[in-house]
Amino acid sequence: MAVSFEENPTPESPALVTGSSSTVYLRSREPAVNNGEEQTVEVWEGTTEAIREAFNERKSNGLVQSISIDQSGAKSSLNITYTQAFTSGEPDENSESGWSASFLEVPTPLAAHPYFQVAYVAGSGELIEDEIARADSAIKRGREYVASGVYKEWVKRYYGLRIAGVEEWTQYGVEITHSYTTDQQAVATASTDNVGVVVAINDIGMPGPLKTVVENIPRIAFPNDPDNPNPDPGAQQLERAALEYIGRAPDVAVTIDNDGKAKFTITERWWGLAKWSAVIYKGGTWDPQGQSEA
Repeated sequence: MAVSFEENPTPESPALVTGSSSTVYLRSREPAVNNGEEQTVEVWEGTTEAIREAFNERKSNGLVQSISIDQSGAKSSLNITYTQAFTSGEPDENSESGWSASFLEVPTPLAAHPYFQVAYVAGSGELIEDEIARADSAIKRGREYVASGVYKEWVKRYYGLRIAGVEEWTQYGVEITHSYTTDQQAVATASTDNVGVVVAINDIGMPGPLKTVVENIPRIAFPNDPDNPNPDPGAQQLERAALEYIGRAPDVAVTIDNDGKAKFTITERWWGLAKWSAVIYKGGTWDPQGQSEA
């Protein structure tokens, strides 16, 4: 039996004024947000026979997050939650590309490795910078370098790596993308709100299964005790769920129909790395500092 979906119910109860056992009527359609992810919640009403047919038809839609029937005798209601925001018609399964994660490998200068950054965080950036500069100068001039000073344990390892030809290390991260379409100007405009801003992972609104995957990405860390920084490379730790995410500029395309109504196709992006600079990006937490006069 083919089911007819009617979005314009009469003022009377649409569950009673069906006109046909194969027609269901839209009782309500409301926007919703769950963990930052936009949704649409619909309630359809009709005969129990028609509602069951509607259930079987809509349950296969890939954008349906949840679907259930509330039965009351010969009349029933169908409750559907979609993972897409829309105001009219039906959700377009082909218009929602969904979410994805692409892993990043970012070549980073050796001195920026967390092992060497411990000394900066401890408040002695000038001292370790001077020693690293001496090591770099010795390598450039082909001279031997002997580490000394408070941070000699760190700098002798820096020198050993440089002599071995290591100038960079690979920092791992992730790019999160979210592609969708909308006919709402406010939604399209909001897609640029956090460009260049560090945001919490929960504010991105990615689906739970994808969030679980990216929260398992490790970042390297070392114990940070300013009064007793630990030079042992074996103290390295791997932290989970600790990346910082920064909004990148989205791709936005717009089409105008014959009635002058706009439809936006948007791809939002976020880059997740260990830390972003507090000086350069709003919300970043990385702020190494050298010494300064009182």
